[in-house]
Amino acid sequence: MSVAGTQSSRRRLFGHSAQVYTGKMTRAALSFGISWVLARWLGPRDFGLYYLFITTVIFGQTIMGEGFDPGVVREYARAARRLPSQANRVISSALAMRLAFGIPMMLLCWVIADVVDERLLQSPDYVLPVRLGLVGALGATLWCFTLAVLQAKERFRAYALMTPAVNVLLGSAVLLLIASQRLVLASVLYLNVICLFLATGVGWWMLRRALFHNAVDWSIARELVRFGKWPAFANLFFLLQLYLAVPTLTYFAGASTAGIYSAALTLLLVVDQLTTAILTVQLPEVSKLPDLQACRAHVRRLLPVYSTAALVLSPAILFARPLILFVYGPEYAAGVPVFQILLAGFLVSLAIHPLHLVFYAVNRPYLYTVTAAASLLTWVAVGAVLIPAGGAVGAAWTTLASRLIQSALIAALLWWALRPESPLSEPS
Repeated sequence: MSVAGTQSSRRRLFGHSAQVYTGKMTRAALSFGISWVLARWLGPRDFGLYYLFITTVIFGQTIMGEGFDPGVVREYARAARRLPSQANRVISSALAMRLAFGIPMMLLCWVIADVVDERLLQSPDYVLPVRLGLVGALGATLWCFTLAVLQAKERFRAYALMTPAVNVLLGSAVLLLIASQRLVLASVLYLNVICLFLATGVGWWMLRRALFHNAVDWSIARELVRFGKWPAFANLFFLLQLYLAVPTLTYFAGASTAGIYSAALTLLLVVDQLTTAILTVQLPEVSKLPDLQACRAHVRRLLPVYSTAALVLSPAILFARPLILFVYGPEYAAGVPVFQILLAGFLVSLAIHPLHLVFYAVNRPYLYTVTAAASLLTWVAVGAVLIPAGGAVGAAWTTLASRLIQSALIAALLWWALRPESPLSEPS
């Protein structure tokens, strides 16, 4: 490629990256703003129940197929190179697979949730957040699929504009409820579900030719399952260790303690959005790495960048108290040590976590799944000891321990996979 062509390619990459970053950070800012309003308006107890709903949505959308989205992007790109006229079959086949799996899974989870509520939780307060969370999860997984299609087609401007769409709709609705003095927990939960399906409908109208004008090829669906099962399991394991604290704290310590933890976690998800944005932008680039030498160069080049970003953000630990009190008020003061402990773990993840994309480049996605499984097992083992006795602070230490273990394993497996005598095959 000529120098001019290389510079043009870099400009396009930078422009796409800037668009994706802007969209994701806008979504993160809107999400935080909505959570802040709800935390102040509803109080710790109802905000804890709201976060139980959000946690149900997040777990549910993962179980219903969100983790297969990287495989959709990958398979579409491969099909577009081989036979562009057939590439949209990947999308229509993936949609058919998502619906065929997601709807029965939602119904199954609904039945399980009823049994859990009746025999374990035994509280009517948890019924509505969990049930609406499962319906919202189906909308969320279809919404994430819509964004994955935009990413696969490299329509990054549309991707950036659509990323915060659900939060724009929900934020507007929340403001209307406040103006009419009708903002209560139930109304917020119903609006969340409506906004997810409404945004999905808009996205599907934009992508109607790709989604509905092509035949379903079940051989493509099988290939999506073959590769995608590993990222799907890894995503589920990661989300479990991130959000399992909310229902666990609700059970052991009550909704108020869960609300304290949720407030600190929400504040820190802005940092996690930075990690997510990096992963979104880097996945296409990492997928193009031609050999192990290029993978090693990628790690050497970006590890100092990610580590520096984590170091720059680390002084926020010192300002935890004024930040929590300013954002949430004195009734959330118990969240200060929770914020500090969680931030340490999030910064370690920022420094190391994005490098796991190299495992996909060398066609060994199961290596990342191993790290996620180990992280979850660590969370369960440590949490069983710390959470019943330590409440929200114990849950924070548990999350920190799980993130340290996963980051250490990612670093160790990268060294093993990329060493000169590595038994792994070259990237495909």
